[in-house]
Amino acid sequence: MKPFLSGIIMAGLLGPAYADCMRDLNGEVVCGRGACIRDLYGTVFCSRFEQGTAVRNRHGDVLCSKGACVRTVTGDIICSALAGGAAMKDLHGKVTCEGGCEEASAAYCSR
Repeated sequence: MKPFLSGIIMAGLLGPAYADCMRDLNGEVVCGRGACIRDLYGTVFCSRFEQGTAVRNRHGDVLCSKGACVRTVTGDIICSALAGGAAMKDLHGKVTCEGGCEEASAAYCSR
């Protein structure tokens, strides 16, 4: 087997890597266990949870979660309470989450 192909197969066996990295305004790389995002001032925040989400709310503040998130019509960010869990809205805007729902929180973020 060719080295390139065996590397791809090996990476698939080890499972996906969910950590995210971003550069801050000073050019330093910031990595988190989950997704990362910059706030309005360029500060990088990352979810403390593997497969977690980081999003900005309607005020530009960064909030994080354990799983996927959806934004409601009123701008609230509702997320799965399960690490890596799914969140979705139905046609009427009702949110359903794998493992239950909770609001995104700044307490779930790291810098």
